[in-house]
Amino acid sequence: MPGTELYDISIPAFKNGMISLKNILSKAVEHYGPADAAQIPTATLIEDLRPLAGHVHLCSNIAKKSLTRAANIPTEVWTDDEDTTEKLIQRCQRTIDLLDTIAPDQMNGLEENRMDFQLGPYKLSMTSREYILSYGIPFFFFHLELVYSILRMKGVPLGFADFLMPHISPFVVQQ
Repeated sequence: MPGTELYDISIPAFKNGMISLKNILSKAVEHYGPADAAQIPTATLIEDLRPLAGHVHLCSNIAKKSLTRAANIPTEVWTDDEDTTEKLIQRCQRTIDLLDTIAPDQMNGLEENRMDFQLGPYKLSMTSREYILSYGIPFFFFHLELVYSILRMKGVPLGFADFLMPHISPFVVQQ
């Protein structure tokens, strides 16, 4: 995809995904009420799947690590110790705030930079563009969808608009 700039294929998707995540977590708190929302961070779809809090941490970490791997933008390591829904919402906002500090000129022009990294037993070699499109974005949305699915399974009244509106709202034509 020559001509596709790194900033445009990454920062808006990660930022809007984090906004979606923050919004669906907030909707879960509204649904359960603050006292009952304590069960949200430990909820999971199945026993051997990490709990909801782990998926929120991974979304945040994937967005941050993508900045470092794809564009050599250093980010600090955040401890993954948020253990309440309110703290997870704050983690989402912290990630959004970080993404807001990135300017296009920090990333654009680095699309063809090569990187090598280890993913479990696999050694991967790809360009920054390939990393974002084939690893960063899919992995990010995999974990975001798991949070959505866990909350739906737990009875939170979520629909497609809760997931998509941060991404499509600029394109909605008012009638």
